Amino acid sequence: MRSDNLKWMPTSVQERPTLTAEGIQIEMVSLKRQTLLSGPISHALNAAGQKVAVGWPDVASSDSYALRLRRDRILLVGGPNMTDGWHDDIGLAISNVSNAYSVIELSGKRAFQLLQRGTEISRGETSSSVVRLYSGYATLIYGYHASDRWRMHVPRAFLDGLWDLVTTYCDE
Repeated sequence: MRSDNLKWMPTSVQERPTLTAEGIQIEMVSLKRQTLLSGPISHALNAAGQKVAVGWPDVASSDSYALRLRRDRILLVGGPNMTDGWHDDIGLAISNVSNAYSVIELSGKRAFQLLQRGTEISRGETSSSVVRLYSGYATLIYGYHASDRWRMHVPRAFLDGLWDLVTTYCDE
């Protein structure tokens, strides 16, 4: 398996100041490691040392957690350092994507309303996956540690556009 991880320069959280407005805070989050695991979900969770993968509207409540992207793929946030490539012994492809995704965190009483501005999302409609289109941007959206705190992962090439959109929505 080809690894393009060295082609991605680390993102700098300092590029975006924290934005605070009435009832909402928007900030960039720096994650130590993000690892994509592709293969049977039970094998992926076992290799990641996780019991479950967060779906919608689940809340990630620890520093290391797995996000369910589809039936055969998870994104491990934090967790152990894993060797890239195909692992025939466990039937998984593992890719370090630590610098492939930028992460925006929204918190406060208006955070969920801001999420609803960009996508049809409801706490009552469950999904195994955290993958969502947000105003045309492919994102991963999930709760983090609290009922009014959300994270959005976006491919870093689209960070500028999504950041501008989210901050514009915040001002309206």
